[in-house]
Amino acid sequence: MLRIYILSLIKSLVIMLGIGIYVFYTIKKRGNILGEKPFGIYGQSFFKNHSLLANMICHVIIYGMAVFILITECVPVIMDLPAAVKEDYIETEGYVIRWDITQENTIKLRRISIMNDENEEIHLNIYGYSLEKGEYIEVRYLEHSKYGMVIYE
Repeated sequence: MLRIYILSLIKSLVIMLGIGIYVFYTIKKRGNILGEKPFGIYGQSFFKNHSLLANMICHVIIYGMAVFILITECVPVIMDLPAAVKEDYIETEGYVIRWDITQENTIKLRRISIMNDENEEIHLNIYGYSLEKGEYIEVRYLEHSKYGMVIYE
């Protein structure tokens, strides 16, 4: 389970590194990320008059996506650090109601949903083999990021 956490942490660090490189690049270029002639000769007159607006729109879109990715991917993984260190995982069991059937005989990250005994639907990112709808499984996962694994008997 610690290996799963380390893999998700590495993924989050790569995302944060990419965002940091982009921020450094925009500071170095003084905000002009599109360059001198981004649209070639066709948009040269338009870009000459509207380069500040075009760069600002690009920055707003990219920074908005970066904040969304940080909030949805990186923050939950960082919040799970104490639980991963203490090996304090949540274990539950239930029936599979949504599953990923790609590459059936390989262990890979699969997005599944299970219905537990209290009739709660739980959406998880599970490392394991292919699962079938209606299969009764036991899973161990981290609370915030919902990364986990199927417990095979």
